Amino acid sequence: EDASKLPAVTVELRKRGYTPGEVEKILGGNTLRVLEANQP
Repeated sequence: EDASKLPAVTVELRKRGYTPGEVEKILGGNTLRVLEANQP
C-alpha cells in the first residue's frame, strides 16, 4: 500500500474508538520511525 490509504486508516482508527490524539500519535510516531530508519 501507499500513502493514499492514510485517510482510510485514520477513519478506521476513529471507528475503533481511538481518540484524535491517539490517532495523531500513531500516525506521527510511525512517520518519525520511518524517517529515522531511512536516514543516509
